[in-house]
Amino acid sequence: MTCTPIDWFHLSSPSMLWLILTHSEIWNRAKELEAASHIGALKQEIAVLKNRIKELDSVQRHPYVRFGLWVKHTLRRMTALVG
Repeated sequence: MTCTPIDWFHLSSPSMLWLILTHSEIWNRAKELEAASHIGALKQEIAVLKNRIKELDSVQRHPYVRFGLWVKHTLRRMTALVG
């Protein structure tokens, strides 16, 4: 049996140290599990960011925001013509 610390990411406690106890014959499988934890965390982060993009997109489509962006754009064009 071997006891080895692995870098296993978890959102609730990213600094937690994980230990894995394995027989030396299946050590490669333990390394695969460690790599899979990062893939899962990245997939979860992608899902969070996709939801954030949807939220921002819906905010930018709001009529008041669109009007404000139009005013901002118009003012920038006017100052560029004057300056």
